[in-house]
Amino acid sequence: MRFHFSALLTFLATGLSAQTVVPSGTTTTETQVNGEVVEVAPGTTVNVNGAPAVALSNNDSVLNNQGTLTTQGVTSTVDSSANNTTINNQTGGILQASSRVVDITAGSGAVLNNAGGATILGTGNQRNGTVYVDSDTNDVSINNDGTIDAGVGNEGSGVGFEIAAEGNAFTIDNSGTIQGRGNASAALNTAGDGIRIGNVGYIGTASTNFTNTGTIASE
Repeated sequence: MRFHFSALLTFLATGLSAQTVVPSGTTTTETQVNGEVVEVAPGTTVNVNGAPAVALSNNDSVLNNQGTLTTQGVTSTVDSSANNTTINNQTGGILQASSRVVDITAGSGAVLNNAGGATILGTGNQRNGTVYVDSDTNDVSINNDGTIDAGVGNEGSGVGFEIAAEGNAFTIDNSGTIQGRGNASAALNTAGDGIRIGNVGYIGTASTNFTNTGTIASE
C-alpha cells in the first residue's frame, strides 16, 4: 500500500525492524510506509513549507538523521507526539527551521540525541524554543553533544520546557552548546534564554535533572 503526503512525511509504525528511507527531493513526498525507523542519509535534503518535515506520531518510532531537514512557516521541522520516540540527529545532521526546529508535543519518554558535529539551528525567530517540550509531555530527555542555536540575528531560546499543572519531568545532559539569541522580553515567547523553564502563563511543578559540561548561553 502506498500513501501520498503533501508537504509532510508521516511515518506509521508497523514493526520494530521495519525501516523507511527518506529520499532527497521536493516538498511533496510519496513514500512506502514500512515501519518505525526513519533513516535520512548523508546528502539528503528535505525542504517543507508550512508542515513538519518528519512527524513521529507512533509509539517507539525513531528518526536517524544525517541529512539536512528544513522547514519554513509556523511549524516545526521534527514533531514528536507519541510515547518513547527517539530523535537521533547524528554527526553531520542538520535540522533547521524558521519558527521552531524540534517540537515534542505529547507523549512520555521521548529522547533527543544531538551528536557531536550535529546542528539544530533556527533560521528565524524561534517560538518558545529552538527545541520545545510541551506541558503535555513527561520524562523527556535531551542529550546534546553538538550545537542547539536559535540562530545569529534571531530571537528565541535554545531549549524551552513547558511545565505542567500536574507536574512533569525532563532531563538535559549537555556537553555541547545550547545558545539562546536576542534580547526579547521575558514576557514574550521569543525570550532568548539558553534554557527556559516554565513559559509565561503556566503554573505547575517540574522535576528536572541537568548535567552541563558544555556551554549554555544567552545574549
